[in-house]
Amino acid sequence: MLGTWKNTRTYNDNGSTETDNIQYTFNADGTFIEIHDEVYSDNQDKPKYFNFKGTYSVDAEGNVTFTYTECTRSTDGVTWTPVGHSNTYIWPALVIGNQLYLDLDSFFIAQGTVSGIVGTWAIKGINKTWNNGTQGYDQTYRKDEIIFNNDGTTIDNNYDSSDGTFGLPSFTTTYTYTYSNGTFTWTVNGTTYSAKVAIYNNKYLIFGDETSVTASAYIKQ
Repeated sequence: MLGTWKNTRTYNDNGSTETDNIQYTFNADGTFIEIHDEVYSDNQDKPKYFNFKGTYSVDAEGNVTFTYTECTRSTDGVTWTPVGHSNTYIWPALVIGNQLYLDLDSFFIAQGTVSGIVGTWAIKGINKTWNNGTQGYDQTYRKDEIIFNNDGTTIDNNYDSSDGTFGLPSFTTTYTYTYSNGTFTWTVNGTTYSAKVAIYNNKYLIFGDETSVTASAYIKQ
């Protein structure tokens, strides 16, 4: 993960085009910075900036622990001033060549044996965030699970827990799907969506957008 990685994404936002540039730099001493700017086509001279700075570590299973604080940054980029409290999250990361998959639900991990896309895939992590109301930290364990059945149906389960023990799903979505030549198409409540997907080493299911499987990847700079 060492080095600088960047992702650029474009969205339609109420008639305006939003372009997000997100860049991570991971240093050998266990520190990192994230620089994030948002530019809107109808207000290009007033971009929004977000800056984060903190520490990271990677365990043997590829889970990354981030402890970070939002910061203001001087114009020359030299001085970073923390704003508020630090937060921590632990989530899997995946590096394939010059691609880094780091965002929530950008990929899932096979649970047991899978056949193509059919089978159970899941991802889980921990968020520890500051709560201004209680003046303390809230810790939430999260697990997202997708079950693809042979009959073209899908069960999407989302779990939340305060202690890491997952009981019944917090909510469940069921829908129908097709998968062919790297394109995943699903229908929910009569509306159909599609995305490019890839299966890597029969273990990782990577989700892209409508046109590119690497849309969520951070590219090594």
